Amino acid sequence: MTFFHGTTGKAVRQYLEKDRTASTYYLENGESLATNYTYNHHGEITDIKLLDGDAYERLIDGRDPVTGELRGRAMGDKSTRFIDKPVNISKSLSLVAEINPQVGFALDQAMNQTVEALGSYLAQNTHVRVRVGNGERIWCTPDQLEIATAAHRTSRDGDPHRHIHVHLINKARLGDTWYALDTSEVRRLNKVLNAVGERVIHADENLNRVLAQQGYSFDPATGEIAEVAAYTQGFSQRAAAIAARRTELLADWQDKHPGISPGRALLNQIDYQAWSQTRAVKSSETTADTDRWLAELEQLGFVAPQPRLSVESKPRLDQLNLAAGELGAAVVGDVSAQKSSWSVADLTAGAYERLSHYDFVASRDELAEFVAHSVQAAKQYCEPVVAGVEVSQLPHHLKVYTSQDVVEEEAELRQHLAALGASAPAQQVLVGLRLKKVVGDMPQEFIDGVFASGEYVDPVGESVKPPVNDAHARALQMMSGSARLVSVTGPAGAGKTSLLKAAKVMVEVKGGRQMIVAPSGKAADVARQETGSQSGTVHQLLHAYGFTQTQDPVTGERIWGERLVVGDAGYSPVPRAWALGSLDQVIVDEASMMSQDTAVRLVQVARETGAQLVLTGDYAQLSAVGRGGVLSLAQAAGVSVDLDSVYRFRAADGGVDTGYADLSLLMRSRKDAGAVFDALVERGLVQVHGSVEDAHVALASAWVDATGAGRCAVVSATTNEDATSVNTLVAGLRATGGVRPSASESLVAVDDSSDVSSAAGALTGMDGIGIRVGDTVMARKNDHDLGVLNRQSFRVLETTESFVRVQSVSDSRRQLSLPVEYVREHVQAGYAVTTHGAQGMTVDEAHTLVTGACDGAGVYVGLSRGRFSNVAHFVATDLEDAREQFIAAMSVDRADQGLEAARTQLGQELKQLGVYPRERADHRVKVCQLRAGDGVVVAKNAGDRGEYVVLESTADENNKYLMRLHEVGGSGTRLMVGDGQSTMRFTGAKVLPVTDEGRGQVKKISARMNQRAQAQTYVHKVNEWAQENQPVLERLGAVKMLLSAHESGLESARKELRAVEAKYFEPMFSYKTELSNATGAVRDAQQELEQAGIFRRRGARVRLEQAQQRLDEVQAAGSPDQGQIQALQEKVGHLAGLVEVTRGEHEGLYQQVKASMPAKPRMGNVYRYVTGSGVRADGSVDVRLVAGFDQGVAKDCEAVVQVLSVDPVSRAGARLSQVQQEQAVRERSARQQVDDASYHRFQQMGGPSRGAGPSLGF
Repeated sequence: MTFFHGTTGKAVRQYLEKDRTASTYYLENGESLATNYTYNHHGEITDIKLLDGDAYERLIDGRDPVTGELRGRAMGDKSTRFIDKPVNISKSLSLVAEINPQVGFALDQAMNQTVEALGSYLAQNTHVRVRVGNGERIWCTPDQLEIATAAHRTSRDGDPHRHIHVHLINKARLGDTWYALDTSEVRRLNKVLNAVGERVIHADENLNRVLAQQGYSFDPATGEIAEVAAYTQGFSQRAAAIAARRTELLADWQDKHPGISPGRALLNQIDYQAWSQTRAVKSSETTADTDRWLAELEQLGFVAPQPRLSVESKPRLDQLNLAAGELGAAVVGDVSAQKSSWSVADLTAGAYERLSHYDFVASRDELAEFVAHSVQAAKQYCEPVVAGVEVSQLPHHLKVYTSQDVVEEEAELRQHLAALGASAPAQQVLVGLRLKKVVGDMPQEFIDGVFASGEYVDPVGESVKPPVNDAHARALQMMSGSARLVSVTGPAGAGKTSLLKAAKVMVEVKGGRQMIVAPSGKAADVARQETGSQSGTVHQLLHAYGFTQTQDPVTGERIWGERLVVGDAGYSPVPRAWALGSLDQVIVDEASMMSQDTAVRLVQVARETGAQLVLTGDYAQLSAVGRGGVLSLAQAAGVSVDLDSVYRFRAADGGVDTGYADLSLLMRSRKDAGAVFDALVERGLVQVHGSVEDAHVALASAWVDATGAGRCAVVSATTNEDATSVNTLVAGLRATGGVRPSASESLVAVDDSSDVSSAAGALTGMDGIGIRVGDTVMARKNDHDLGVLNRQSFRVLETTESFVRVQSVSDSRRQLSLPVEYVREHVQAGYAVTTHGAQGMTVDEAHTLVTGACDGAGVYVGLSRGRFSNVAHFVATDLEDAREQFIAAMSVDRADQGLEAARTQLGQELKQLGVYPRERADHRVKVCQLRAGDGVVVAKNAGDRGEYVVLESTADENNKYLMRLHEVGGSGTRLMVGDGQSTMRFTGAKVLPVTDEGRGQVKKISARMNQRAQAQTYVHKVNEWAQENQPVLERLGAVKMLLSAHESGLESARKELRAVEAKYFEPMFSYKTELSNATGAVRDAQQELEQAGIFRRRGARVRLEQAQQRLDEVQAAGSPDQGQIQALQEKVGHLAGLVEVTRGEHEGLYQQVKASMPAKPRMGNVYRYVTGSGVRADGSVDVRLVAGFDQGVAKDCEAVVQVLSVDPVSRAGARLSQVQQEQAVRERSARQQVDDASYHRFQQMGGPSRGAGPSLGF
C-alpha cells in the first residue's frame, strides 16, 4: 500500500507510467489508462468509466474526470492524492495465464471480481471527518467513493506478472460536499484488503474449473500452480539480470544527455535492449511475449500438461461442513493468541485467512456474506476493551474487542510476576575471604571487591570489568542481588552484552550459574558465543520442565497444551543441563519478542525453582508475534532499570559517534520524525529511487560494494518479497564477480554448468535461488541434530551431490555439513533479510528499505544495525515525498503491549472521535444473591465506606445471612448480618485475597470443570434436539440419497454421451471435410468459369459439372445419424434438471437443520472438550465429548480435593457451596408446597386430575 503525495495529476500519471515494460500496455497514443469505479455507501457500483490520460489527471487532481469541475478544496502539494493498493497473484499463475489463453481470460475475470470486492469493502468501511457545530469532528461514511484501476500483464522487467493497481481516490462525497478520507484508517485496513483480495481470486469458480480442465493443479492456500512453480525462479533470475542491465543502460544514457528526461518511447527501447542483451535464447525481434516466455519455460524443462475431458468440481462454500458460528469461534481463538485487543477488521481478515485452509469455490458476494455472518458470530465470544461504549457503532479499524480468555491469562501473568517480584530471599557472596549477606541490590563495594580479587575473561580472552556508567552499574547491582525479578531495558547498542558478562561473574561467585534463553535460537546462540553461558530457546527450557505444544488441525499453528507431570505418558525428569536452582540466573534476551502465553510458563518455572529471572530487551524494537507487553508488565512487578547510553555507533576515526547515538535515541522515542529524517539527509543516509526495482538494484549493489570492500553488511526489508528480490539481484551480480558492465556489454554472460543459477538440476534453496561456493545463506528451521538454528547465517564452502559444507558467519571456527534435502527445503539466500531477521544483528553497514508496510519499530531496528553507516532507501518522487513516508512509518505502532496499553490507546482514539465511555451506574443486588468472590461497598464507620470481598455467605432458616468480608487492600476480616432481601452496592467479581497459590489453582480447575460441564450440557442438548428433529433429519438423509442417485445417473449419462460422440466423431469429421471440399471445388469452378476466356470456357464448364456432381454425391450420402446423440443429450438435460431441483431441496433442508441446531457455548475453550463434525449433509449428527473426558473430570475433582485440604479459604468456599445446596433444596421444597396448593385450588375449580392424559415430557 503506497500513499502518493504528488504535486499534480500529471506527476501521478508519470508515476503510473513508470510501471510498464518493453511491451507497453499503458497510455499510448490516446489509449485508456485506467478504469474508474464509483460506489455508494452500501458498497454498490453506481458507475464505471474508462479514462484516458487527461481524464485520469483530472480525477487525481480532485476534479470530475469528465467535466473537470473542482471537487471541494483544491489539493495542496503535500496532499495525499490516492492510495495505491496493488492486487497481485503468484508468479506461477501469471505464467500459466500468459501461455494459456483460456486461463488468462478466466484470471482476468477473477481479478476484476477482486477489484469490485475491494472497492465494495472500502466504500462501506472508510470514513471522512466532518466538523460539527461545537468544533468537534465526527466520522461519517461517505455517500460516494471512487477508485481507479490499471491492469498490467508484466512487471517492469518484462517478467510475466499480472497485477492490478487499485487507486483509492482521496476525495469522497458526503451530501453535496467533497472531503478527504481518513488515510490513517485506510492504512489499518491493509491486512483485511490483502485477505479479501487473495480469497476472492483463489475461490473463483470459473478460474478453478478452467485450471483443472487445462490440467493444472491450483493450491488455494498459496495461489501457486504446482506444475509451474518449480520454474518461476528461472524467470526471477532473468528479471534480476534485466533490472540491473536496465539501470546501467539508463544511467549511461543520462550521462550522455544531462538534464534531459527520457520519454516513454526511449524507455521502451531501453527495456527491450535490456531484455535482448540478457536473454539466453536468441529470438527474432518480432517474437511475441507469450512465445518468448513459453520458449524460456521449455528451455527450463517445462512440459505443458494435457487438458482433461472431465474434472471433478470443487465443493461450494455452503457445502463445506463449516458453520459461520464455528468459523467465528475459531477466529476469536486465532486473534486472541496473537493480540490483546482486536478490531472488526481483524476479525474479518482472520475469517478470510482461516478460509484459505479450505478448498472450495464461491462468488465474492457469497464469501462476503459468509464472512459477515462469521464475524457477527465471533463478536459473541468477545468483550469490549473499554466498558460503557457502544462498540457496534464505531469504525471497524478500532481495536475495541478482547476476550475473557485474554483477560484471565494476562491477570494470571500479572499474578505470577507480582509473586516473583515480591520475593527477595537473602543470599551470600564471597568478597575476598569473607562471606557477605545480601538482601536486595548488591552493594557496589561488594561488586568492586569481587572484581578486585581476581581476573575474569570472556570466551575470546578479553577482560571482563564492572561497568562504570551509572545506569549499567545500577543494573548490575540488581542482577547480582537477591531480587528474583529484574528487568533491564535499553536502546540498540547500549552495551547489554558487556553487562551480561559482568553479571555472569557475580552469579558464579555466589555459587550459581547463568543460563541465557531467547525467543529465537539465533539470538540464544549469539549470546552463548559472546558470554560463554549455557543458552537455548525459551521453548527448549519450557519443554524440559514438562510444558507441551499441540498443533491446530486447520492452520497448523503450534499452541501451548497441558503440562506433563509425574505419571503422565511421555513425562521425563528435567535434564540435568536444564535443571535450575535458587542461586541460578535465567537471562531472557530479546524479551520484547516473548509472548504472554510463553512468559507465564517461564515465570512459573522461575517460581518453582527459585531461580532469578532477568528480562533484557528494548520495548521500542520489534515485539512478540503473539500477545506482548511482557517487559512492561515485568517492570511494574519487579525491579527495573533503563540503560540510557549508546556505544554501538562509530565515527570514521573509530570513536563513538555521539551524534548518531542521539539520533537513534530520538528514533527510539518516536518523537519529531521530521527532524530525524532531516538529520539523516544531512548525514547523507537517505537514498531516493524512482521505482521498487531501482531500489532493489541499489540495495543489491550496496551489499556487493560493501562486502567487496571487506565490510560486513546487511539489507533489511519489511516483506519477504522485497528480501527475495534483493537476494536474487545479489546472486546475479555475484555471478559476474560483482562487476557492473559498461553499456556495450552484456550483464549476464555466465552459461557454464558451474553456475548453479543456470545449470539444469543445480542446487537451489527454498527461495529458488541457486546456491554455490562463496554464497551467504540463512537457515530457516531449527534442527538440533544438525546443530542449526533458525535465522543462522552461513558461508558456503563446498557443494556436493549429498551435502553442503558451510561455515558460520558469526563464528568462523564452526563448520557444518548440511544434507542437500535440508538445504533445498530450509535454506535461503542470506544477503537481505526481513527486519525480524535483522533484529539482534550488529554489522559495519546497514541498508533499510522503508515502504508503506513499515512501522516505527521496523525502521528503528533497520537503522540501528550498522556501526559505521545506516542508510534508509525510499521509493519516492523526491525527498519531500520520502520525508512524508518516513513520518508516516514512524507513526505506525503495531506492537502489542498488553491489555492495559490497549485500553489506553483505544481511550485516546475514542477521545479524538468525541466518544467517551459512560460511567457505570451503581449496581445494587440482594444479599441472598451474593456469592464468594463478589465485591461490595460497606460502611466502615460514620462517613467512611470501603470496598470488601465476600469470603463466605451462609443463611439460616429465617433467611438471615451471615457474611464474612475481607477489606480490599487490608488484612483483616469482618462479620456482617443482613436480611436476604435487603440490597447492597455491588462492585463486581473480585479475586479472593488468599496468601498462597491454592485459590489460584482452584480457580483454574473450577474454570476447566465449568467448561467441561458446559460441554456436557451442549452435547446433551444436541442429542435431545436430534431426537426431536428425527423426521426432518431422516428426510434430509433421504433427499441426500436421492441427490446422490441423480448425480450418479447424470454422470453415467454424460459418460455414455461422450462415448457415443467419440464413436461418431470420425464419420462426422469425414463427412464435414468432404462436404467442405466439394463445396469449395464448386465455388472455385464457378469463379474459374466467370473469369475464363472464350477458348477456356468449355473446359471450365466441364470442371464445374464434375464438382457439382461430387457435391451432389456427398449430400446424397448424408451425415451420420445423430439420433442417438440427441436422445442422450435430452437424457442428460433431464437428469441435470433433476439434480438441480433435488440439490435445491437438499440445501434448503440442510440450512433449516443447521439453523435449528442448538447454539454452541459462548466460551471458546469449551470446544476442546467437544468433537465431531456436527450435522452432516446426509442427516447424521456427530457431536460428542472428546476421548478421555470422564478421566479428565475425575482428575480435576481429585485436584480440587487436594487443594481444598490445604487452603482454608477454599474450604470456606466448599462450605459455602454446601450451604447453598442445602438452601436450594429448601427453596425447591417451598416451591413444591406452593405448587401443591395451587393444584388443589385448580382441582376444586374443575380441572383434570393428575395423571390424566398423556405425558408431554415437560
